[in-house]
Amino acid sequence: MNPVEARKLIDKYLKGECSPQEKAMLERFYQTEASRRQHAVEEFDVEKKRAEIWGAIEEQTLKEKGNRRYSLRPMLAAASVLLIFAISIWFYTGSDKKDVQTARTEDQKKAEQSIEQKVMLTLTDGTTISLDQAGNTPLPRQAGSEVITKSDGSIEYKNNGSASSDDVKSAYNTLTTPRGASYHLTLSDGSHVWLNSASSITFPAAFVGNERRVKISGEVYFEIAKNREKPFLVSSGDQTVRVLGTHFNVLAYAGESAIVTTLLEGSVQVVKTGSQVTLKPGQAATNHVNSGSFKVATVNAQDAIAWKQGYFIFHNEDLESIMNKIARWYDVDVEFRDDIRNKRFWGTYSQKKTLDDLLKALEQTGDVHFKTDGRRITVMR
Repeated sequence: MNPVEARKLIDKYLKGECSPQEKAMLERFYQTEASRRQHAVEEFDVEKKRAEIWGAIEEQTLKEKGNRRYSLRPMLAAASVLLIFAISIWFYTGSDKKDVQTARTEDQKKAEQSIEQKVMLTLTDGTTISLDQAGNTPLPRQAGSEVITKSDGSIEYKNNGSASSDDVKSAYNTLTTPRGASYHLTLSDGSHVWLNSASSITFPAAFVGNERRVKISGEVYFEIAKNREKPFLVSSGDQTVRVLGTHFNVLAYAGESAIVTTLLEGSVQVVKTGSQVTLKPGQAATNHVNSGSFKVATVNAQDAIAWKQGYFIFHNEDLESIMNKIARWYDVDVEFRDDIRNKRFWGTYSQKKTLDDLLKALEQTGDVHFKTDGRRITVMR
């Protein structure tokens, strides 16, 4: 539900024109968002917005005084929903505008540039190329595939079929992103791949045979070109995801306690020794590293790829997982002084925000404090 649709729905609620299904959806939205936004939002004038909402309610009340069925409860619920939604709009729009307008120091710019220059492509012969430095320089042809640098800085493999099958089978490339950078790659079959920070994918320059197979680490989102004759296989850790053509995200960082596969569209099979699950859209399979089985749950699949749009979304997420994400994106080291790794948080934050801004927002909860010393962050109660 986008902001325009949500505003229209809330307006219908205030006017008493919602269907039972719409009313239930709004109330579910309120319950979820109220939990996520339970703490005050820095620099958002909640009281002013509350006054505006109550003014609208009073006006609506005067119009409906003659109606015996009039009840204040729906109005109160709608007011809460609208207030929560207004805060949500601030998170996604207002805060970003402010971030973009905030002047950055030269040191920050240099740090960002140094990170961006580390997106690396390793060729079959071991040659490494910095893709950000490659610019318009032609990249070497790989076993019958032309490697094109696109206008947005991403690369695309285009197979012309000129190489022998044996050459293609041995021609594997690896793309690696550093901390603080993401990257888009188009494979030779037309599949699109987005790598989150500190991630990698090893893939053939061209797909031959009866399958398409890649290997990943870190976090990668796929939009796979459909080909029923040639399934697409993604290996990560001890599991393999098998698809024919679909959209899904795999989170498989080394050192994490689980590999999480989230399906957005189509169908996928997730396989490990002795266990297999088939996912439907909106489901996630959690493969605990030390467990022999999967746990499947219904999730908000869009949350899983918030990183692709430049956001952190923490939905009842433990602090250790949150700090791992922060460490990877801001290229810092994290140390816990107190045992609060399992403390859980809700929130949505733009990755355009500075590290200090994000840490201050977490500290506003009163449940955690941070000490920063250069690239080291100490987490305290």
